[in-house]
Amino acid sequence: MEKNMAVAKIRKFLSPKRNIDSLRIYYCYQIGSTFVSLGLMETTIIHAMAMCDRIKLSNALQDDAPVWERIVERHS
Repeated sequence: MEKNMAVAKIRKFLSPKRNIDSLRIYYCYQIGSTFVSLGLMETTIIHAMAMCDRIKLSNALQDDAPVWERIVERHS
């Protein structure tokens, strides 16, 4: 399947398929959409945390503070 397909083209693509094949395609689409949404949410959370006061954040993270700094550097 190609990106940005029209609805009629998707129906034409799925019509000769068996029901189980259509369900597999739909399931893969939903799983892919979920991963994209979670990736966006993770990036948003990291950016929001990067804007927080470093002292408060290091108090909250305690032992994980150095790991957090590496994550912020990787995403910037």
